[in-house]
Amino acid sequence: AVLTTSNNPVNQDTTPYNTANQDSSDLNIEGETSPTQAPTLASTKLPSFSPSFSPSFGPSFGPSYNPSSAVIFTGGDRLERISQKLSWQDHQITANHLGCTLASVQNSQEQTWMENFFPGEQFWIGGKYNGNSWAWLDGTSMDYTNWSPEPTTTGYSYDNTAVAMDATTSYNYWIKAEKTQLMSAVYRCPVSFDYVMVNEIKTWEAHQESASQRNCSLASVTNRFEQIELEVLFTSYPENLVWIGAERTGVAAMDWKWDDDTPFLYTNWQHGQPAYIQGGTIALGQAERDGTINGKFRPWMEVERETELMAVYRCP
Repeated sequence: AVLTTSNNPVNQDTTPYNTANQDSSDLNIEGETSPTQAPTLASTKLPSFSPSFSPSFGPSFGPSYNPSSAVIFTGGDRLERISQKLSWQDHQITANHLGCTLASVQNSQEQTWMENFFPGEQFWIGGKYNGNSWAWLDGTSMDYTNWSPEPTTTGYSYDNTAVAMDATTSYNYWIKAEKTQLMSAVYRCPVSFDYVMVNEIKTWEAHQESASQRNCSLASVTNRFEQIELEVLFTSYPENLVWIGAERTGVAAMDWKWDDDTPFLYTNWQHGQPAYIQGGTIALGQAERDGTINGKFRPWMEVERETELMAVYRCP
């Protein structure tokens, strides 16, 4: 199975978090860093893992919804729940900064998904008045609507208003609201690569070679949105460690490199990690029954590269 995501140009602006209790609103705090004083590198061997799975390397699939992570994968886009309360203009600036836009609503299914993002609240979506009619910021046609009632356009100017969704009632109608009002929002982000789950049980280097043969790489994880996608992708395998594409290059906290040469700026270490193993590589950690370890979901662990695990590849 595969989930898709977009390259986020703002790698420093995201941070690991507990998906059960938070969402993608904290856009201004830096990623977690490792200890500055590294202990002596060890050669502690972790137990081997050899679950029985059939090899899997499949195409992208359609919509999926993980409410706890505040992300919807529509198959062609990603919808992000942003709880930070900003004006409409500031949300659009922030969305553009992330390579996204305030979200259009394309059909009743997306309407329902967004309603569930903020039950009991009003929040911004991506509609505005263009001088003649209401339109979406992303340029798509506003064929689906949920007004109550649709604002009259004849003889009126709505330059200072934009479209919000009102989830304070069971009807979840769209309303026009002053752009200066501070509300949460939903962003729509484009797709540019795939994460591919590979159930074959191999060493890190064997997976690296297999990924290269498929014009892919072992997965880099450059921000918490991408971390969320991996969490969703491996929901069915909560007890299995999974290779991702980082390997140690030295003894300092950030002496790591991604297989695809993406800058190593974001981390999501489990408490007590990294383990400072000579030649170590990174795996997504095991998920306990409540879905978290030390307040994180699928945190990272440093593992000996000879350990045989399943993996996730990043493919164009």
